[in-house]
Amino acid sequence: MRQKIQEKLKQHLKTTILNLRSEKCLTQEQMASELWMERRSYADLESGKNMMGLITFLRLLFLLDNPQNFLSEIQKIFLAAEHDEAA
Repeated sequence: MRQKIQEKLKQHLKTTILNLRSEKCLTQEQMASELWMERRSYADLESGKNMMGLITFLRLLFLLDNPQNFLSEIQKIFLAAEHDEAA
């Protein structure tokens, strides 16, 4: 179950940062700077290779126009996993 949640979270994070970078018309290097990280680490997030750490996650929340929607989608991922586990 944990691995399934991680993969769904990676996909959600990847989509979110790609959309945010596009909305702000930023390069990967500029977006990495906004998230206080190295460009290579950011590229790994964008490709779905790695998960972000807590500080980066909190910084992302700060950068989003509507962090409530982002967090709501994360909640749905966890609730769906719990539902699937109970079934």
